[in-house]
Amino acid sequence: VVEFVRRYGEEAAGWRERFEERRLMIGEGVAQARKALGAANLGVDFSAVSDSEALACLDRLVRSAGTLNPPLGLAPFTHGRTIRIGSEYSLGEDGTITLRHDFEAS
Repeated sequence: VVEFVRRYGEEAAGWRERFEERRLMIGEGVAQARKALGAANLGVDFSAVSDSEALACLDRLVRSAGTLNPPLGLAPFTHGRTIRIGSEYSLGEDGTITLRHDFEAS
């Protein structure tokens, strides 16, 4: 029993460490994307989006943000808004924009 607890306890600790590292990376990506987009807030719906999907989407958001001045990107549409990364596109009554995690900006 002791060997079982030690072995799987170490494995669980490793999983926890990797989970925390991943969430830290996502937090940094959210901050970078929020700044690039000029968004008031940016969040991820983790019940609908995996960590790797969120990271890929955040990277695409930063690359497609552009500026408020020509040439324009997403920034003029997201400036001052609340953005969520989810599984479906939507616009909430409060003005929250939900983008699909696999969106492609042109």
